[in-house]
Amino acid sequence: MKATKGISACLVSGMLALTLCVYGCGAAVEATSKQEQTTEQTGAQETTETSNYLTDEEQAIFDAAVKGTEAENLKPTAVLATQVVAGLNYAFLCQSADTNPTWHIAVVYRDPQGTSTLSALNDIDLDALQVSDQSSEDMMGAWEVCEPAAASLPKEAATAFSNAVADYEGVELSPIALLSTQMDGGTNYRVMCVGTTIADGPVHGLYVASIHEDPDGSAEITSAEQLALTAYVA
Repeated sequence: MKATKGISACLVSGMLALTLCVYGCGAAVEATSKQEQTTEQTGAQETTETSNYLTDEEQAIFDAAVKGTEAENLKPTAVLATQVVAGLNYAFLCQSADTNPTWHIAVVYRDPQGTSTLSALNDIDLDALQVSDQSSEDMMGAWEVCEPAAASLPKEAATAFSNAVADYEGVELSPIALLSTQMDGGTNYRVMCVGTTIADGPVHGLYVASIHEDPDGSAEITSAEQLALTAYVA
């Protein structure tokens, strides 16, 4: 992954001040200003735009599959999971190109000859997530969760996430994407994560973590629900 750089120059009273900010390098990437989205303090939940964290091969597979379909205008963010069949299935986390983006899971099948086709497209309703209260491999079926290539969160959300997981027990969580933010006596974040249960015979899965950050900067995970991926890939 390429490093993301932002450079701004400002001329004030004949003096030039140059500030250079570099966010991450290689596989560890801090979110860019492009990822950040200001949320008005109305209490409404706002979907947050994120950057693309696909390899060139994954992007090409997605582009070939969605060309000429209803998913053609979707922006893929990450590969959530893969499934070995007579070929390979990919579950892509995607956003719409709307002013207030919506989230979707697109399933792409790549056959042994390398031809890619869109086989399923399902919306992610953040107010009615398909989840399970119990950590179970059944929520993944024959799908194998993919480890996130980078922490694709805006700066403020990344800080809140880091503070929140420090004292969280039961599941080790790694962020994939910020799904939404909400201003409500502080800031609420909902984050798509890869999670691993901390127990004998650990179970890997996809989780949606809800985080509340107080105005003083303290943060906690209020819930971490395992996503029932099988409900979104049919």
